[in-house]
Amino acid sequence: MPRARAHVMTAFGEPLRDKEYPLPLPGPGQVLLKLEASGVCGSDVHQWRGLDPRVPLPLILGHEGVGRVEAVGASALDVNGLRISEGDRLAFNRGVSCMRCRVCLVHRQPALCPHRWGYGITRSCAAPPHLFGCYATHVFLTAEVQAVVIPDELAPEVAVTAACSGATAAHCFDEVRPEPGGTVVIQGPGPLGAYCVAFAKAAGAGTIVVVGGSPKRLAMCAGLGATHVINRNDTSPADRLDQVLELTEDEGADVVYEASGAQEAVAEGLKWVRSGGAYVSCGVAEPQGGLEIDFFHDIARRNVRLQGVWVSDVKHLVQALALAEQNQASFAAMVDGRFPFDEPEAALRAVEGRAVNKAVLLHEGVAEGM
Repeated sequence: MPRARAHVMTAFGEPLRDKEYPLPLPGPGQVLLKLEASGVCGSDVHQWRGLDPRVPLPLILGHEGVGRVEAVGASALDVNGLRISEGDRLAFNRGVSCMRCRVCLVHRQPALCPHRWGYGITRSCAAPPHLFGCYATHVFLTAEVQAVVIPDELAPEVAVTAACSGATAAHCFDEVRPEPGGTVVIQGPGPLGAYCVAFAKAAGAGTIVVVGGSPKRLAMCAGLGATHVINRNDTSPADRLDQVLELTEDEGADVVYEASGAQEAVAEGLKWVRSGGAYVSCGVAEPQGGLEIDFFHDIARRNVRLQGVWVSDVKHLVQALALAEQNQASFAAMVDGRFPFDEPEAALRAVEGRAVNKAVLLHEGVAEGM
């Protein structure tokens, strides 16, 4: 009987264990996806290190996956109403919301559904059908999963970057979108920040500043449309404030997007926002304790909007996939950490050490074609 292979986390911080599981037979609306590319996210590192309280053990890590349909149940449709067929290339929304509660139906914010669960994060592989993470040869999509048929021309290692970083960045710009010609500052030049750059450019922002500590990542963001970069390792907080004010004619940025994952960035970045502007935080993804800010001077007195962003909805995935398709060469260059499927720890360590811009596990038959 055919079986799936998976790299399973059985203890935090320990090597992943290679396990096999029987391939489930999809029922109505369900899909068995043979993965071509599995993204390795910074959140995967946090979960591997035991920093995410939502994570059960054992777990197949990985919430970013793109692949081909190997088997499909009756009446399976993608979010555009297309019938899903064997051989189709699919991306899918990593979070599964109930679509029945008040948050989903009345507030229309399924990303905040109290019953939401996530692939590779909150559902253990202990019970059948097991395959609820993307560090595996196959992933099982329940009938509730929102999937998108994507064109063959969109390379899987590019499409997979839209699954988390791209969709979360799209959510940021859904909440707060700069005016054409406006000024934007982005804290953090990783994949999330890179997608923020691309969305800012698509929105028509005139000045796009990226602040970060990695010259390699800053160069990547410049390639995606950043007009200016600031290396925080070569500057003090006072220097950075002066540079932001100089680039914005002493006014401050219309919008600052925090994509760094470090909450201490928030206190600094609030000072870069113009009066009446907005600060959007989408990078902080696990508890980091308290934060002291000067609320009167940095928010109330200047009428600054402070917006948190948590994960994303399927419309954000669709938007990110479209952006990736339009900028495929740039996002392909972002994927500079291409690892064989059987080297997940090497990929995790590369992401943890920021040795790569974006890491992807490439499955059999894909790596050879790179």
